[in-house]
Parts: sequence; structure tokens; C-alpha cells
Amino acid sequence: MIITASADHTSPRIAAIGTFDGVHLGHRHLIDKVCALGREHGLTPTIVTFSSHPRRVVDPGFRIDILTDIDERIASIMENGIEDVILLRFDETTRNMSARDFIRLLHSDYDIQALVMGFNHRFGHDKAEGFDHYLTIGREEGVDVISADEFVPDYAPKVSSSAIRRLLKEHCPEEAADLLGHPYGIKGTVEHGKELGRTIGFPTANIVPSNPETLIPGNGVYAADVILPDGIRRRAILNIGHRPTVDTKDAPVSIEAHILDFDGDLYGQTIRVEFLRFLRHERRFGSLDELRHQLTADASQAKELI
Repeated sequence: MIITASADHTSPRIAAIGTFDGVHLGHRHLIDKVCALGREHGLTPTIVTFSSHPRRVVDPGFRIDILTDIDERIASIMENGIEDVILLRFDETTRNMSARDFIRLLHSDYDIQALVMGFNHRFGHDKAEGFDHYLTIGREEGVDVISADEFVPDYAPKVSSSAIRRLLKEHCPEEAADLLGHPYGIKGTVEHGKELGRTIGFPTANIVPSNPETLIPGNGVYAADVILPDGIRRRAILNIGHRPTVDTKDAPVSIEAHILDFDGDLYGQTIRVEFLRFLRHERRFGSLDELRHQLTADASQAKELI
């Protein structure tokens, strides 16, 4: 159940708090802990999150590159076993709450009986002094505060949304997928572009992200999968950048996917692209024939991926 009301007492709950952007493997580790403890103590496993990123209030001028929009985030959280998602508005009132005020609100308004603290997680404007301080506040407010251990996979020193963003910007979608537990994807609408790809036998879908704050990986050419509106998955080569062979260096960044073995009209429809492997950086070719030859090689590489 998605809870947006100012209070809800339909069941006693155990919860974790966070933005959960990307719902990566570290988040899932925490979710698993909440669900296991919920089963053990007869409490509804719950996530408390925010309808917009807290950074918008804390630092309004900061550009937020999100990995998942709120709908994708909630769907992923609930697919991993959470029964209730409490969706709060993060505003100046929320920002100025102390840790005690926030725990008290969760207990009184949403019947949260236990709170699972992610490793090194802090909340409240006063930033309580370590886990023991949260534990003391919880006891005094009638909430059992529980510490979750850190998730550290064998193949990475630390899993975080920040690390995933950095990897995607640095053309490392496979390493980002290792931390996410799945390939990174962008959802967007197919809009009309200059349609120059058709003239060389490589028609492309010009994709405009559904959320303007969506993180766009570093410029270049990628092997990708496209999930069509009917749910069918197709392999593609995807270009992010300025298209230097056919456009000026000052042209806006575009996201264009050539879907292999596909011939259909997608204009106005929403599709999803998932980044599988970085193939090469953008470069200017001496002729359209050279570009066509390179795109043929790119398509061959993309097809070979399992």
C-alpha cells in the first residue's frame, strides 16, 4: 500500500528510512532485513521515503541526477517484499525536524514500532551522535531501533547511489549494473528528430527522458536493450551526444537508439532503454559512408552480447 495521508494506523509497522534512489543491492540488503524482522515480530515491512529528493530543499541550485523516478522506485521497493511505502513530502518543516521529532512522528502517525537503521545512516537536523543516540531516543519514544550491517559485495568496496552515478558518467554501465543488480535504464518518449539515420540505413528512435532529472550516462555509443511498449525486448545501439558527423559541435545532446531487426512506428510512445556495454566514444567521420561502416560494426558487436 502506498500511503500519502498525514496519518495511517491500519497496522503496526517496522520501517527503514531513505531516498532509495536506484534501489541498488545495498538498499535490497536493508529491505531484506526489514522484511525478515517484520515476519519475525508480526509487523508490516515498510519503507519511509520522500516524494522529491531532499537535496532540492537543502541545496536548491544543485543539479540532481536521479537513477529512478518515484514511480519506478516505489515499484522496485514493493517488488522486493515491502508491503507499505510511506511517501512523505520533504520541505522546510521536515528539514528542521530533530531525530527525536521525526521518530515521534513516525510512531504516533504511522504506528511504526521498530526502525531499522541502515549502515552509517543519519537523519534529523541535529544528526544524532551515532547509533547509540538513536537507540536511546527510540527507547524513550517507544520505538525499537535496530542496526543493519553494511552490505559489501566481494567485487566492490562499497555500494551507493553516488558510486553508481559516477560509474555511469565514466562509461562503465556493466560495473554500475553489478551494484544495481540489473542494467541501468532510462524511460522516455520517442519524438521526431532530424531523421538523418534513415538516409544511411540506420533509422533511430529519438528519446526524450520522461523525467528531466534522469541521469544520462557519459556521451558515446552503447550496446543496449530497448523494451518496447508491448513489453518485447530488442537489442539496439544507442548514441548519446552531439552527433559530430551530421551536426555542429554546439548541437544539444541527444539520445538516439537504432533498434536492430525492427521496423515500426514508435513516435509518441514510451520505451525504456537499458545500457549493457560501452562500445566507443563519439567521433567525427570523414563521410556518411565511413559512419555507416562504423555503425554496421557497432551493430555486430551489440548482437554478439549475451
